[in-house]
Amino acid sequence: MSALLEIDNLSTAFATDHGAVTIVDRVTLSVEKGRTLCIVGESGSGKSILSLSLMGLLPASGMISGDGVRLAGEDLLVLDDEEMRSIRGRRIAMIFQEPMTSLNPVFTIGDQLVEALRSHDRKTPTRQLRQRALEALKQVEMTDPERRLGQFPHELSGGMRQRVMIAMALIMQPEVLIADEPTTALDVSVQAQILALIKRLQRDTGMGIIFITHDLGVVSEIADEVAVMYAGRVVERASAEEIFRNPQHPYTIGLLASVPRLDGGEERLHSVDGIVPTPDRFPTGCRFHPRCVFADESCAQTDPQLLELVPGHQVACLKVPLEGCEK
Repeated sequence: MSALLEIDNLSTAFATDHGAVTIVDRVTLSVEKGRTLCIVGESGSGKSILSLSLMGLLPASGMISGDGVRLAGEDLLVLDDEEMRSIRGRRIAMIFQEPMTSLNPVFTIGDQLVEALRSHDRKTPTRQLRQRALEALKQVEMTDPERRLGQFPHELSGGMRQRVMIAMALIMQPEVLIADEPTTALDVSVQAQILALIKRLQRDTGMGIIFITHDLGVVSEIADEVAVMYAGRVVERASAEEIFRNPQHPYTIGLLASVPRLDGGEERLHSVDGIVPTPDRFPTGCRFHPRCVFADESCAQTDPQLLELVPGHQVACLKVPLEGCEK
C-alpha cells in the first residue's frame, strides 16, 4: 500500500544568538491510510517540533529543510503560507497536547468550531456551519452536545475539552490526523475512552494517524507502527508487534524495561540513567552513547545510520543485533 504521508529526510533548526540549532535531524517516516504510526521518546526528543514542522506552525525563527513532506503526493515544503493554510485543518489536522490552553477561553465551544469551519468555507451560512459543529460534537460522543455549543472551555471537564479538540481536528474530515500526546493530562478511565474514540473514528473515516506519546501503554493499544526518537533522530522503527517482541536499540530496550509489570517480580523499576541532551550539546558519535550500557569507544566516534536489520525493522546502532545482551 502506498503511503498517505511521506516524510523524507526532514530537518528542523532554530536560529539563535549562537547560530542555528538543529532540533529534528534527518527524519524519514511514513504513514498509510487507515493506519497509526506512534512516535515515542522522552521529553526533548523532538517529537512535538516534528509535528509542528509538518503542520507549518513553527515560529519565525524555525527553519525546515529536507527532501520533501508529501501528502498524497503533494510536497508541503514547497507551498507558501496561503497554500499551507488551505491544507492545514482541511487535509492534515492536529490535536494539541493541552486542550485548556489550545481552546480560546473567551469564546464558546460553538463559536470556535464554527471558526474552524469558516476558515475553509466562506460561503455557507453560519446557521448551517453551527449545525455541522453540533454533528461534530455528536460524532465524538459529547454528552448534551446542544448545550456544550454555548459553553466556554472552563465549564467543561478535561475529557470534554479533549473531545472538543478532537471534534475541531476532524470537522473537515482530514486525510491525516496528528495527535500530540492527547491523553497526557487525562485520568486513566477518560484516557481509555479517548483512545477508543480515536480508533473508532479512524475506522469510520480511514484517516492515517501520527500519534505522539511517551506512554508505551498507549502505544500498545493504538499503534500499527512505532518510531522511537532520541535527540532529534529516529533510532528505531518497526511494526508495533516487532518493537514489543524484539526491541534492538538500547534506548528502546530501556524504555520498555521501565514500564511497570502487573506480574511484579521487580522490587524497583528500571530506569535509563541520565537525561536527553540539549540540542546545543549533542555528543559526537551516537547521541545515546553517554547513557548506553552497551557503548564502547567506537560509539563516541562513529555516527550510526538508520539501517534495516531485517525487513521492516530499522535500527541506528553499531551494536545490533544485540544477541547475548540482556534486555
